Amino acid sequence: MKSSRVVLLLAAQLLAASALRRSSSKDKGDTTFIRRRRAKLHTQNIACPVIASMVTRGLLSPDSSGRVDQMGIIRGLMGLGNTQEMSGFQALGIVGFKSDDTYQVNRIRQSTPGALFFNLYNWNAQDSCTYQAPELATKVKCNANIEFQQHAFSTEIRDPKNGGTPESRFEDYFSRSGVLKTIPGVSGKAMTLGGMANLLAEIRVTGDKSGENSLKGRYNDFKGSLMEFFHPSAYRKDDYVSLSQWQALGAWGAMWAAFARSPATSGGEAYMKESDLKRMFVDSDFPSDWSPGQPGLFRQWGFRETFRVVADMDGSGAGDHWTQLVKGWFSPSQVGSNGTETQYQMAILGGIHAGNLDNKHRTYP
Repeated sequence: MKSSRVVLLLAAQLLAASALRRSSSKDKGDTTFIRRRRAKLHTQNIACPVIASMVTRGLLSPDSSGRVDQMGIIRGLMGLGNTQEMSGFQALGIVGFKSDDTYQVNRIRQSTPGALFFNLYNWNAQDSCTYQAPELATKVKCNANIEFQQHAFSTEIRDPKNGGTPESRFEDYFSRSGVLKTIPGVSGKAMTLGGMANLLAEIRVTGDKSGENSLKGRYNDFKGSLMEFFHPSAYRKDDYVSLSQWQALGAWGAMWAAFARSPATSGGEAYMKESDLKRMFVDSDFPSDWSPGQPGLFRQWGFRETFRVVADMDGSGAGDHWTQLVKGWFSPSQVGSNGTETQYQMAILGGIHAGNLDNKHRTYP
């Protein structure tokens, strides 16, 4: 098991190093105006608000069918201030289809000769080949395994399957008790870390569960779940609970690490403004005062910063099995509070090892 973690670690590091050596594939003739106008046609179909915002700002440049490759994801994430190690880890995990694998059937999760891709425009539930095949109304090909791009639990703010508008769905989730509040020195409402934990605690029970690591229903059962289908080897409780919690907490923790504002302006609490959240979730754009590498407002972040956010949510109900595990990594007997990115990467690979034991997927056609 340890050797497989080392292989994945080396693959992610080699991938990131290769991305740094390659020049950007973005068309240098594009103006910001043209790029944003073109991106706006499709960003509403991108389930992740951060990735959608990366497209809007030109940090990612999907091709005409919506595909991006591993190198593009790494460069885009590093443009947000993400470390090389974490960028490589994320690219290796989510971008794993050969260029001729139109419907994203066979995921490859190791370094391989030739570019690997995934499609940004077909990862919501209604884009599955189970429902629409072979081509969506947007002229994008259907996705045989939308579960590979879905977190184990999530909101439906950017997922239209149950109706409403992005604005109404945003209001539904962020108006829930304990998510937003007024804090000193901040204009308008804001979400503190406690507010984010409250939202995660809610969606862990009642949220959308369309991912390969999703458990079933309000009680998060393994039996009959998508997790059981995609990862039958993760039948031990420690394994399936870890897999069911790490994605959502990691993604929201990373967003917080990248975009939370300094507590210096709020009486001691870091926060995200409601207006910042709405720009990302509804408008597919970063906060209005964001710019790459801007000192003093948004900063470099990686595994350490993300895991610290996750650990600080321990006891909130957001996912206490995973938060306790992550919290332990900061103890002197494990990685410690000042470990390297490589050490933290090894820790997470150990925590989610059961996700690499199976290679099940849906086929199409």
